[in-house]
Amino acid sequence: MPAWRRANPEAAAARDCKREERWTLRVEAARALGVVEIAERLGCGQPVRRGNRLAVRCPLHEDHDPSCTLDPQVHLWYCFVCAEGGDGIRLYMRARRLTFVAAVRKLVP
Repeated sequence: MPAWRRANPEAAAARDCKREERWTLRVEAARALGVVEIAERLGCGQPVRRGNRLAVRCPLHEDHDPSCTLDPQVHLWYCFVCAEGGDGIRLYMRARRLTFVAAVRKLVP
């Protein structure tokens, strides 16, 4: 129901503001998780060092050799076979086929 139709719009606005603050903190906590930790949660195998980066098996396709690189300094990943990449939340989204909201809820209960 819109705020202007509520019996007490000030209280409703305060509740909405608190809900938004809690969601923002949850998203920040999910972004703070390292991409290596998220890859471990997905069962991508033991990371192999390749220069400044790490390599794991990609959870998005059948992968026998590590083709997904993880950069722990900037929290990004890239798979050379899939030609996809992004942050840790996107990796979790793509691997589990979830929306952003569902991925954040699963990563930070």
